[in-house]
Amino acid sequence: MLWVEKYEDVLEENSHQSSFEYELNKQEYNQVGLELTEEIKKDIGHQYNISFSYV
Repeated sequence: MLWVEKYEDVLEENSHQSSFEYELNKQEYNQVGLELTEEIKKDIGHQYNISFSYV
């Protein structure tokens, strides 16, 4: 749930956030998304095609 809640923060480049901080947040968000995707694939097996789209 924390990953989902962070989605809006990552998409909105706030004025108080430097572009460097924004890129770091986006990279972290994508890395966690990839890890979660791999965990889901392990849990459900090959029944479904699961993929992750980068922000």
